Amino acid sequence: MFRLAIKLIRVAFREAGETERGIEQLARQPNVVRPEHRSASRADRDPGGPPRIAGIYPFRFFVTIGGLASYWVDRRDQFRRTAVYVARDFKGESPADPPVQTPIKFELLINVQTAPMLGLAVPPSLLESADGMTE
Repeated sequence: MFRLAIKLIRVAFREAGETERGIEQLARQPNVVRPEHRSASRADRDPGGPPRIAGIYPFRFFVTIGGLASYWVDRRDQFRRTAVYVARDFKGESPADPPVQTPIKFELLINVQTAPMLGLAVPPSLLESADGMTE
């Protein structure tokens, strides 16, 4: 079995001043950051400047403001699947009858301008498998 040597580092930001210190700590070494959606913002970049750390975000919005990538549940698919449940309710089925479903479709977006600013080359195979790219 192949195992990656990945070290997980958790940096919690509770106050505004801690955010900048945490980002500086992470920017000192090669990292990919997966911020919580509550804290994901432009804080991982210099205001108006290039990104400082590679961030993989939960929402596509962050890719449009300069984040490296987003990977999360395809929300449009989730809404379509929810509509099926609502239609069942309107047809008289009990809301307790349908099974609980887990997400089955995910969305990967890549910002192809941010990658070179971070010194990263995005492999063509990854670009081919992405659901979208931002330039």
